[in-house]
Formats: sequence, structure tokens, C-alpha cells
Amino acid sequence: MAPTADSLPAAFSADGAGLRVCILRARWNDAIINNLVKGCKGKLLAAGVKEDDIVVETVPGSYELPFAAKS
Repeated sequence: MAPTADSLPAAFSADGAGLRVCILRARWNDAIINNLVKGCKGKLLAAGVKEDDIVVETVPGSYELPFAAKS
């Protein structure tokens, strides 16, 4: 089984300073996706990524995600 954030050693830390990150999300199933994006942004901010360096892009559904990721 792959490790989860909760199973990492307490000494693990990530330094996201200087990174620019794009979160690509679908509008489909907003109730779940909104919480995933919120959690992702929270972890990125905690790792030192600046708010201005986090971009959230939205596509209509999951079918469009790979096409948006390529552009």
C-alpha cells in the first residue's frame, strides 16, 4: 500500500518555497472536488508555497482533464 500523509515520519518536511503549482480540477462532483482542492491548497501553503504561486484551473469534467494538462 502506498504511504499516506499521516503515515510519514514526523521528521518529514517539504520545502515548497519557490514552486509554482497548478491545481487542475473538474466542475463535476463539486461537493468532493471542492474539499480536495481546499486540502491540497492547505498542504501546499503549509509546505511554504506562496498563495500567489498556486493557480486553480477548472474544466467541465474529467474527460477534459488530460487535454487541459497538456496545454
